[in-house]
Amino acid sequence: MEGEFTVGVLISPIRIRRLRENDIPRSLLLLLAASKIAGVRLLFFAIEDVDLSTRTVQGWSFLNDAWVRRISPYPKAIYLRSSYSRRNNRLRENFFLQLERQGTVFINYPLRMDKWEMYKCLASNSDLEKFVPPTWPIRSSEEIKSLLELHQVLYIKACLGGRGKLVMRVEKLNTGEYYFTRYDRGLKSGRLHWNALVQEITGFFNQSKVIVQKEISLIQVGGCNVDFRAELYRNREKLPKICGIPVRIGQPGSPITTHSLSMSLEDFCTQYPLVKYDEFFKRAEDFLTKTYMALENCFGESGEMGIDFGLDISGRLWFIEVNSHSAKVSLYNSYSDEVLIQSYQGMLAYARERVNILLLKT
Repeated sequence: MEGEFTVGVLISPIRIRRLRENDIPRSLLLLLAASKIAGVRLLFFAIEDVDLSTRTVQGWSFLNDAWVRRISPYPKAIYLRSSYSRRNNRLRENFFLQLERQGTVFINYPLRMDKWEMYKCLASNSDLEKFVPPTWPIRSSEEIKSLLELHQVLYIKACLGGRGKLVMRVEKLNTGEYYFTRYDRGLKSGRLHWNALVQEITGFFNQSKVIVQKEISLIQVGGCNVDFRAELYRNREKLPKICGIPVRIGQPGSPITTHSLSMSLEDFCTQYPLVKYDEFFKRAEDFLTKTYMALENCFGESGEMGIDFGLDISGRLWFIEVNSHSAKVSLYNSYSDEVLIQSYQGMLAYARERVNILLLKT
């Protein structure tokens, strides 16, 4: 269609195959529903569908109640909904470079955010430094040992990683041993002496760059940690908007809450008298908005972010991390279709506006 506005949606090859078979996940169904309201055409494609020489992609659009294959020039806006296989790193890097050179709008950040860079960004902000737990970059295992002499419990995290896959909790015991817990296709734990712990850390993180953080004494339900995953997005307004704040209740003994029970903040406040909804939401909204905009000042504008944060037993808010490619699992489990569609609709309107602004400048 002449003059149509198209957003490219990068997904995995498996999702492409299922999409063609009309096995469409709820997330993409809601994105499609929002695109109809926003008057935006979506072109779904995998990284293997990119042709660098002709600067085109072969993708799929839903037209007249059927999936239609299309060969299209690079879209003027792109939404990243896929993790990347290492075997396609070169193709992805060259593709993103070409997109940047032609002025394509990335709705969300092209690459995952480095936790150490996030920490430095927020810790240097006078309004936000009080929300960031003490954090140290690690160059050797001896640095972890020294920090455990000062802090009984530490969290070790890969700088690049998400969904709780590369997080380990380590506690120094009075016996001289160390108790570790981590989540890797199930909860793993053990009591080890130092040399054995170093082997455990080395094997688990596999040479990934890591940081260490002091443990936050999070509020709990039934002895299980509770944290929050706020999903925010941009539309045409000046400030980002909160789509929802799912509350996650972790598994017993787990160092993370990713694989957990989740519910909306509204339902949590009704079921558990730990926080008052209106008061907490107001505090959280101020903290989340400032965090979102501070990160944009450091890394550039983004159409969405998933921000993990916690509340400790003294009532203090703490920043945990940001997810630039949030799978929104907790959000889908906690909020209605209408809430999600509204956020996608706003985000697509934001993408169109940004493209129009860039076109006016050229």
